[in-house]
Amino acid sequence: MALVDEKVWFPYILHSGAFTTVVPKSLLKKLKEAGSRVVEATLEKDVEMKMAVQDVVTIAKSMMHITVQLTTTAGPVRIRSLRALVARDEMEDMLIGEDLLKCLGIHTGYWLLDWKKGHWRL
Repeated sequence: MALVDEKVWFPYILHSGAFTTVVPKSLLKKLKEAGSRVVEATLEKDVEMKMAVQDVVTIAKSMMHITVQLTTTAGPVRIRSLRALVARDEMEDMLIGEDLLKCLGIHTGYWLLDWKKGHWRL
């Protein structure tokens, strides 16, 4: 679970295939109910996202900036002002995308290159 805006615990999935973090509309609602000052901003152009599960396509019409706290083996890590797209369709989990993974020092592209070069095996 991730602590969002120091108000709401919400499930998440680390998703290396997502270019940015994506949150369901239900999280925005929960944050507002909990007293968060989060502001939803309308995007100039809708963002269409193809989800890996069942080839589902969802659309984001807005975004927001949130603070996300994750618990790691080294302890809690807090990322402030993380840009997140707000998915129009409901999802069960927040998708932690490449933007946040890179902040944490996780570069999946490098891992794949190392694997391809034979530096390690699965």
